[in-house]
Amino acid sequence: MNVSQIEKELKAFINKHSVQFQHLAVRETALLELGVLTMATEHYRLAGYTVTVENAINGLFAAKLSSRGYPYNFSWFRCVKGAELYEIHSNLSVMGGHKDEAVYVVDVAVVTGDDQVPKSKPKQKWVALDNKALATFAEVKKLVVYPMLLAQSSGLCTKSLLQG
Repeated sequence: MNVSQIEKELKAFINKHSVQFQHLAVRETALLELGVLTMATEHYRLAGYTVTVENAINGLFAAKLSSRGYPYNFSWFRCVKGAELYEIHSNLSVMGGHKDEAVYVVDVAVVTGDDQVPKSKPKQKWVALDNKALATFAEVKKLVVYPMLLAQSSGLCTKSLLQG
């Protein structure tokens, strides 16, 4: 076995595909965020809410996968059951719960009501959701994704959904 030749070939392969390697970690996190977004909407659907996609762009769900951009440029989910209404947004800026003027971006935000997040460009710059309008949220942490992690995550979410 020619170790130096193998090393040379590996370096060439890594250099050739460096962009894919650099973006792999970002894609894993985005996939997990989309998974949690899906689980949140499924929770409301299973609880009897009518769930619809809002602000689809050319018929497609435009996911907000980073802190950049305004929420009205992306899609979200609307969950309605009688007089109850929630919106589920991805990567939404939210004011902190303390009086420190901090703004946090939560991966999945469940918002009470339908007038809390602008649906189009507002007259005044929109900064963040009022903390009191946040019903709940989910954060995704960057982990090495492997089959058992996904199975455990799905199993835990399914269990909690079934238990109420």
